[in-house]
Amino acid sequence: MLIVLLVILFISPLFAEQPPSNPSAYLYNMGVKQFARSNYDSALVLFHKSIKTDSSFARGYIGVGNILYLKGKQWAAEEYYLKAIKEDSTIAEPYIHLGKIYNEAGDYPTSLSYLKKGLRISPHNPSALLTTGMNYFLLEEDDSAESYYLKALEITPHLVDGWISLGLLYRVQARLEEAESAYRKAIVQKGNLAIGHYGLSCVLVKLGRTKEGLKELKRALELDSNLAKTVEEDPCFETVRAEKSYKKLME
Repeated sequence: MLIVLLVILFISPLFAEQPPSNPSAYLYNMGVKQFARSNYDSALVLFHKSIKTDSSFARGYIGVGNILYLKGKQWAAEEYYLKAIKEDSTIAEPYIHLGKIYNEAGDYPTSLSYLKKGLRISPHNPSALLTTGMNYFLLEEDDSAESYYLKALEITPHLVDGWISLGLLYRVQARLEEAESAYRKAIVQKGNLAIGHYGLSCVLVKLGRTKEGLKELKRALELDSNLAKTVEEDPCFETVRAEKSYKKLME
């Protein structure tokens, strides 16, 4: 998800028409264009040059941080995001990306701290709202999680990860009809989404609609055969393991 959001960030240049009097921003915009073409190494060189030209240019640090994150070097990226904040604390992106790094590292309180700083600057950022909700869900603060998920989806109704996250929350809370609705909305947005069909299958089985549930499970396994092990361990399917149709599906 983050990769998609980073692409959205980078394809928008800092200025529509870059005046020659600002060489750092000009170099940054050239990096943006290279990133949009998936020329990440070239983009990285240009972002570094923008910093070398002006060491106080915060956007350059963000650009380097984003490239490093995409290369799997999240802690190196952290260093550049912190430098960006030091140079300009009014930009939301570095706070939001730091929040994502700490969410992935399992440090949910630190993640929340950064995300909330980002949201004070950019309160309608759907990615930040969604990740904030995920943190609260993992901290077992379900009401806050639901609130942030719904805010994200109000702003971006086609946010697939938002519907999946909401479906999981409702599933855990045994709000099965609402979970079904959320998973179906995710599938409407992306029909070949294995995790969407998987979540829906679980909910339908729990609702006693076994035939429909196994049909969705079959579709999930067609899309991602690696889910088979998860199915075998998921208590959601305990009530149907003796069914011939289930056994046939799992052969």
